[in-house]
Amino acid sequence: ESFEDRCRDTLRALGYDEGFGMKLYPDGIYKKMNMIQDEWDLNNKGVLLKEPLGTSVGLPTVLTPAIEQIVSEKWAAGEPEARCFEVSHIFIPQNDAAPIEKLALSFAAYGPSVSQASFTAEMDSFLTKIGNKNHFFIPNTQAIAYKFGECRLILDERMSYLGGNFGGMSEKAEANFGIGTHAYMANLELMPLENKAAEEYGYIPPELR
Repeated sequence: ESFEDRCRDTLRALGYDEGFGMKLYPDGIYKKMNMIQDEWDLNNKGVLLKEPLGTSVGLPTVLTPAIEQIVSEKWAAGEPEARCFEVSHIFIPQNDAAPIEKLALSFAAYGPSVSQASFTAEMDSFLTKIGNKNHFFIPNTQAIAYKFGECRLILDERMSYLGGNFGGMSEKAEANFGIGTHAYMANLELMPLENKAAEEYGYIPPELR
């Protein structure tokens, strides 16, 4: 079993269904998910294609728009409660160099039984089950793709960022995507989580060395 498979199986066990979102992004998608596109912020611009493919103009740097699109389709289909996830590739832009390709995971949920507390508990359970037992969450008020006060960063016991964050979607993004209820989402890179799981699995206490 690969680490990617472990993540998929763990989310399925938690009641999440796998979805398949946009692999190329249209123009304006970052503003739609409520991320400001300042000139200095390469990550919020996407990796532009040399030539557009229909309405698609770039590669994803985050999976946020893709998971929000999946959630919006479930809401439009009349599903009163939903849990979904996607594993896909993102591309980190570099100045005057080819983008760095990474494998990422995003999952989201909404419904009467879903709240900030329940989604946090599911994140805690997910991280523990994939082998990241030593983790904790800290608030982040700067991530405007999330509702103010609801975003959490994922750190390890050394205060190192584990490449992930989660929380309630911003109200603007929910309105732009036509999601008529408050939804929660998480966005993670798999490599930091896989490395941490391998570290914890191989850890030997000093007294036993």
